[in-house]
Amino acid sequence: MDMIKTAARQTVTAYAPNLTSVSSKETDYMEFLIQQEEERNAKKLEKEQQKAAEELKRKQQQKAEQEEKQRQLEMLKKELESSKKEAEMMEDEFEAFSKCLKIASRITRGDIVPVNDMKYLAEHEPDLYRQAILMRMPNDHPKKHKSLIEDEEQRSEETQSEGSSDSSIGESGQNEGEMSAAEESASSEDTAE
Repeated sequence: MDMIKTAARQTVTAYAPNLTSVSSKETDYMEFLIQQEEERNAKKLEKEQQKAAEELKRKQQQKAEQEEKQRQLEMLKKELESSKKEAEMMEDEFEAFSKCLKIASRITRGDIVPVNDMKYLAEHEPDLYRQAILMRMPNDHPKKHKSLIEDEEQRSEETQSEGSSDSSIGESGQNEGEMSAAEESASSEDTAE
């Protein structure tokens, strides 16, 4: 058995320089593999960072787009509100002008037009009033018209009186339509004269 051991020792010592060179080759190869793995991991990490950066950029763009859409929506709402107000104003102006045209037409035909209507026309459309008076045609059978303006004033007074009738009852203890005793005596004195 001793012989076998000595033979093994001789073989090991004979191949020992080769074993160290093999182990250094293995070490070099292992280092190469480790380096390649590190490079792959670095590339993988870089790709993940790029994806994360792209995702962040995409989210920021979406947020900016949403904010822009929100601003545009707010602007559209404001424009809509101003358009509604402008339309209401134009409607009121159109109604007034339409009334003025009706009054001017009545005057030009030579019909009897209430004084309030003539004043309304003179205030709102003085040029049209002058033209209607100048172009007035003689009419043997003039038609007597009701006032267009009084209708409007009555409607506005009715709506105002409905809202203010509650407040007028509380102040004097009587309705608007009821007259106080002092007012009745004053009016009866005026009629007696």
